Amino acid sequence: EAWHRAVDAVVPMETVLVHAPHAARRVEDLAPSHDLVWSTSYPYHAHLLALRAARRHRKPFVADLRDPWSLNWVHRRKLAPTRWIERAAERAVLEGADAVVVTTETLAARYREMFPARAARIHAVHNCFEPLDFGARTPRAANAPLRLMHFGNVYGPWSLRTLFEALAGLRREGALPHGVEVQNLGKLSDRDRDHARALGLEGVVRALPTMDYADGLRALRDADLLVLAAWDDPDASLYIQGKLYDYLLAGTPFVAETANPEVADIVNRTGAGAVVAPGDVPAMRAVVLRAAEGASISLRPRDSHAISYFSSPEATARLAAIFDEVCR
Repeated sequence: EAWHRAVDAVVPMETVLVHAPHAARRVEDLAPSHDLVWSTSYPYHAHLLALRAARRHRKPFVADLRDPWSLNWVHRRKLAPTRWIERAAERAVLEGADAVVVTTETLAARYREMFPARAARIHAVHNCFEPLDFGARTPRAANAPLRLMHFGNVYGPWSLRTLFEALAGLRREGALPHGVEVQNLGKLSDRDRDHARALGLEGVVRALPTMDYADGLRALRDADLLVLAAWDDPDASLYIQGKLYDYLLAGTPFVAETANPEVADIVNRTGAGAVVAPGDVPAMRAVVLRAAEGASISLRPRDSHAISYFSSPEATARLAAIFDEVCR
């Protein structure tokens, strides 16, 4: 891992840059027969190849960034000359594209500040869920254990620490619901695993093996409370975890521990759950107790119309409208 970190710090954009010559030939072959060139990252160098092909063949060009580029926290681990090269590449793409698409309104605003002359061409199209019908949720039986669930790996800056401390406090007070279990569908970071052990929650917190996506969604639907892990950092406002959209699809109430106002707005606007400030153990404790009682944790009723905004048909329509505009 240390070797990979060292290489990533030196190589501009990403090590898969070695595939650029082959990718360049493919896009050159495809571009003439298509109406527009659309590139998406990661990898970031795909945008440079797309920009070159679009100019060469006089095609409209849309750059789609699934994550920030120079604003990415990973970018700051690179050496200064490498960061300079990447910022220059980013500028060439954002100034050369007919439209730029990012996945959050917050990131779109940041890029508009960085490139004011191109502000009107920078759009936010959120990630989304594919509509699937899982049937109605099965209500929890009165004597059944309370199941709290997090979907995916907990790694890097993400943490379930606040949830663990809320549960440990409830246990000390004798208020912990009988048989409560925190299930993580994926890997827990060593930091979070050690913290759960230090709080005496070994029998409460379980890391389950990864499973088929559809099976994972069914597990989310049948849980009692879903948890969106915290990342208490200014960088967090530029990202929305993809599992947020899975939670919206599953229909199970969830608690989002976040300082990101955009995430809080989505949760509150859709009536899909509750928002807790990072590190607010009493607020997390209150949400867990309300879920255990079967009471609503949301500020407003679940709004299916607001939730459908984040479905793939609606997101696709918004992206198609951008394509239509640049083609005109």
